[in-house]
Amino acid sequence: MPRYEVVLFDADHTLFDFDRAEREALRQTLEEAGLPADGETEARYLSINRALWNRLDRGEVRREWLVVERFAALLRALGRTGDAAALNRAYLDHLGEGSYLLPGAQALCRALAPRCTLAIVTNGVARAQRRRFEASPLNGLIPWLFISEELGASKPDSAFFAPVLRTLGNPDPRRVLMVGDNLLADIQGGIQAGLDTAWYNPGRLPGDPAIVPTWEVDGYAALQALILKEKKTIFNRGVPVAIPISAQTGAKQAAQAQSAASAGGGRGGVPRPDPDPISGPCPRGAHRRSEPACGGHSHPDSRTHAGAHAGAHTHAGADPCGL
Repeated sequence: MPRYEVVLFDADHTLFDFDRAEREALRQTLEEAGLPADGETEARYLSINRALWNRLDRGEVRREWLVVERFAALLRALGRTGDAAALNRAYLDHLGEGSYLLPGAQALCRALAPRCTLAIVTNGVARAQRRRFEASPLNGLIPWLFISEELGASKPDSAFFAPVLRTLGNPDPRRVLMVGDNLLADIQGGIQAGLDTAWYNPGRLPGDPAIVPTWEVDGYAALQALILKEKKTIFNRGVPVAIPISAQTGAKQAAQAQSAASAGGGRGGVPRPDPDPISGPCPRGAHRRSEPACGGHSHPDSRTHAGAHAGAHTHAGADPCGL
């Protein structure tokens, strides 16, 4: 049985290559509007867009205002006049064509789909997100797409997660994992909803002591092993360690493991057992940041509703995905 039976995936920077889609959509939009489509203009837009999405994550602004204001602010920065709303519509249309996945995302979902109920939960704009999802290979692997704009609430608000879990048949929250790259929207949102969380952090960015995920993973292989409870041993400084190493105490525990190995491995020289018998050893590339709740419970298999989509983005602590 997998460690988690329901997996909620953030979309952009977790499964989808948003950076590529954004660059292409922005370039096309600027060129069509007769605006400079150079690196300096792109950098200006990205800075404006990131700041506005940060404000959205903090609940300071509304999405409807944000998506127009980002282009209004860009026009002001360029000293130009124009129709910011029209620029946003053109941008979203081009963005909807960019259904690029991150390398390995399809293989991960293909491995998980037969054993877990998968869903995408995103704060992105529905006009673009639905088209991107439906045109991607994940459309045949992930039966559920939840878009904040259609739900009337955004991550990290618990009002976003409540209808998601209700639609999925109210599964045991101990068997549900929220996976995402944004500490505030994804991880804090999952925590507030009472779920275990996995911070997808391939860049190994520093964390936030105020937001502690259950797990931190640096790649899809570690995430797959974590979810499916594949028995793999991790190594720290060449020493096998069969228990998770938290980010806060990893260096200390690794040193202790090294010392124990030098002295004969402690406890007869065998790796220490995982204190959580359900979770098993932590896979390579996965670190437990806090103790996850564990237990077994059957869940409704939402894959029987394949193709049904309910009315669903991100980086550490801030979601610059400006859809």
